Amino acid sequence: MSVGSDTDGDRTFSQEEVEQIVQGRVAKLKGELEKSKDVASDLDKSKAAMTALENELKVLKTVTPPPEIIPHPSEDDVKGQIKLMQSQYKKEIEALRNQVEQEKSARDQERGKRMNVEREREITTALQAAGCRNDALDMGLRYFEPQIEFDEDEQKNFYRLKSGGTVSITDGIAEELPDYLKASSMQAGGSGSQTSSKGAVRQKELESANTKLAELQKTATLGGRNDDILAYQKQKRIVTDLETEAAAS
Repeated sequence: MSVGSDTDGDRTFSQEEVEQIVQGRVAKLKGELEKSKDVASDLDKSKAAMTALENELKVLKTVTPPPEIIPHPSEDDVKGQIKLMQSQYKKEIEALRNQVEQEKSARDQERGKRMNVEREREITTALQAAGCRNDALDMGLRYFEPQIEFDEDEQKNFYRLKSGGTVSITDGIAEELPDYLKASSMQAGGSGSQTSSKGAVRQKELESANTKLAELQKTATLGGRNDDILAYQKQKRIVTDLETEAAAS
């Protein structure tokens, strides 16, 4: 049965052939339609994913602030920080050093005071034991004080004899106590004789102090030791005080 003709000629198609052709075209259209549906589905999925991502970014922006961008420090900045730290360190070290020096100075002063008190006590005790007059204890203290030195190794005071060598303070004062400081040198009599005796004692003490000053000056000049210079300076102050007392009397 002829149901159609070919465009290129007069060929006719049977009913079966026409149905096959139609079914092939329908199948082809269905395949293209299915492909279009898959593409549309993929597009819809992509749009949904993009929408979800945008929504997530909006939430993150409202909850977490954007990270701060910290610039990397330059070499000059690093050097500046190091110099600042070194300067602060030096200031702290200097402050600690000053504190230590102040504390040491305070301890040295306190130690010096204790040593002076102990030295004067030892001299006074030795003067009394040697028979020094009670009214001449201050004179004896000033007279013998330059002869007293402190032994750092043994941590105690000792007496330097005029002839050289060292002994205890008690033995040194007992050996070199001047007669005018001894109790036996007091003369009995009235107030006039006592006044005259005191004047004679001061004069004798001044002469002895000047003699001792000359000896210490010679020692300090030749040796140049700090201890000798200090002893000379002390004796010089003693002589000055004695001269003032002699002038006042």
